[in-house]
Amino acid sequence: MQTFIFSALSVFFTAHAYRDYLHSKGIIKEKFITRVCHWWDYPQYEKHGMVGSGILAAVSFIVAIN
Repeated sequence: MQTFIFSALSVFFTAHAYRDYLHSKGIIKEKFITRVCHWWDYPQYEKHGMVGSGILAAVSFIVAIN
């Protein structure tokens, strides 16, 4: 069960970091889910979010495989 939970967290954080990357490049435009889940609009923090999500994805992946 622990492997499943941390694998799901790893996939979520990886997808979130990738979505933030695509959004920062202008490939993904504002959508309803972005406006609901990201109620703040501070583009200067997108890099911090990508790095944080990447770190959480890596840690979740490491925990999942151990």
